[in-house]
Amino acid sequence: ADELIMADTADPVPRICMLEAANRKPLSVKRDDCIEKAITYMLLHDYSQLPVMQSNRDVKGYISWKTIGRSRIAEGIEIEKVQDCMEEDVEVLRYDTTLFDSMQRLLEKEFILVKQADGIIHGPVTLHDISAQFRDLSESFLSLGMIENHLRQLLSETFTRAEIKECMDPSDKEREVSDLTDLSFGEYIRIIENPERWEKLQVNLDRATVVKRLHEVRDIRNDVMHFRPDGAAPEELILLKDTAIFLQQALSNRAKMNLVAAS
Repeated sequence: ADELIMADTADPVPRICMLEAANRKPLSVKRDDCIEKAITYMLLHDYSQLPVMQSNRDVKGYISWKTIGRSRIAEGIEIEKVQDCMEEDVEVLRYDTTLFDSMQRLLEKEFILVKQADGIIHGPVTLHDISAQFRDLSESFLSLGMIENHLRQLLSETFTRAEIKECMDPSDKEREVSDLTDLSFGEYIRIIENPERWEKLQVNLDRATVVKRLHEVRDIRNDVMHFRPDGAAPEELILLKDTAIFLQQALSNRAKMNLVAAS
C-alpha cells in the first residue's frame, strides 16, 4: 500500500511561549523582604515592577513604582516591607495562551506572568515583548516584498513573454502570464539560473553566488508565508535585509552603467 503523507504538525498558532521573556526566570522578591531590596532591584535592572513570589511556583502578587507611590503618598502607609505596598491582582497566563489573547490581557495589566507546563512561573512579559515579536514578523514580510520588487525590476524589459514561459513551472505551462508579477519566486530564480539569460541582465555579478543566496531567501520565504509562528530567526532577518540592500545596489549600479554607455 502507498505510504500515507504526513502533515507538518508544528503548531500554526503564535503563542506566548514563543517569546523570550516568557521563558525567562523572573527576578522576584518575597513578601517579607525589605522595601529597599525591591527598590534596589528595580533601579539596578531598570524594571517598573517585580513579581512577589514565595517559590518558583507560588506568586503572591507584584510590587511596582505605582504601588509604592500609592501606598506612600495616597494612603500614607509607612513602608518597611514589600507586603506593605504589594498588589495581589497579578495576571498569570498559561504557556499556551495565544499572543492575541495575551495582548488583550496586557492592555488591562502592566505585565503578565507565564505558567509553564510544569507549573514553574516565568516572565514577566510586557506589551513591548509582544510588539517586538510582531515587529519581527512584519520586518520579514517587508524585506521579502522589497526583494521581490527589486527582482522584478531587475528582470523588467529584458525578456520576452516566450522566454519567461520557458522558465515557468513545467507542471503549470497553461497558466496565463501577463507580466512578471504572475511568476512565483522560484520562477524568478529559474530565469537567472540560465547563464545566457543572466548575461542579459548586465549586472557584473557572480551568477552562482546570487542564485545560491536567492535559494536561501526562498526557503525563508516559504516558512514566513506559511506563517511560521515564531517568525524569521535573527540571522534570517539579517540575510533578508542584506539581500534587499544588495539587489537595490545592483539596480543602481546597472542604471549608472547604462547612463555611461548612453553618453
